[in-house]
Amino acid sequence: MNQPSRTPLFTVSNHHVSGEEPPQIDGDDPNIYHSYFENRYGEQSLFVCRHDTKEAKIYSGDAGWAAFAVVDGQVHGLILAPEEAVWLSACLMANGVGGPTGAGNSQRALA
Repeated sequence: MNQPSRTPLFTVSNHHVSGEEPPQIDGDDPNIYHSYFENRYGEQSLFVCRHDTKEAKIYSGDAGWAAFAVVDGQVHGLILAPEEAVWLSACLMANGVGGPTGAGNSQRALA
């Protein structure tokens, strides 16, 4: 069986203030789900969720790359624009920890 390539699939540079270092996320860690978002103004955010603990955070470049906990589908300490809220909802649904209730979906708290 062939080994997977370590060639980057996606790269993007930090568009925010110099000196504010973005988090370093290992995109190859199978225990971590991650998603990138950039709005029409170039403001960048990262969503990171650990599969084992369901601990989720949003890192916001507009807030100096600070980490904000996501609990019960809400980001504590950060106000999301409508398009960011839709992105967060998609991230939670992709992890099976949020979104519409129904068959196959469950709402679990994220700490």
